[in-house]
Amino acid sequence: MTGDLAAAGSKPEEIRARIALLLHCVRQASGEPVDPWQCDAQSMQAALELAQWFKNETQRIYRLLTVSPTERHLLHVAEWIESRGDLFGIGIWFQVVVMCRQPMRQTG
Repeated sequence: MTGDLAAAGSKPEEIRARIALLLHCVRQASGEPVDPWQCDAQSMQAALELAQWFKNETQRIYRLLTVSPTERHLLHVAEWIESRGDLFGIGIWFQVVVMCRQPMRQTG
């Protein structure tokens, strides 16, 4: 990681610890029987998973911000295809080909 992306993830241990503490406090406030003075493994595991998700999303957004308009269009088409799941027939593939051949519209 370099530049802005490196800065966004510069202190992962600190971020995970803060998320764990926040989750632990929420669990305590919601009435779960947790030790108020010690962050447990469940809070730490959830924090690790959330931190990984945040990291992945940050990388995804930075990739979107640094791609060319053509690449952005192709990513949009790929996301559109993925959102349709197993519903593809030959007609849908034809629509995808037509979309890819159309000039890209600039969005503001």
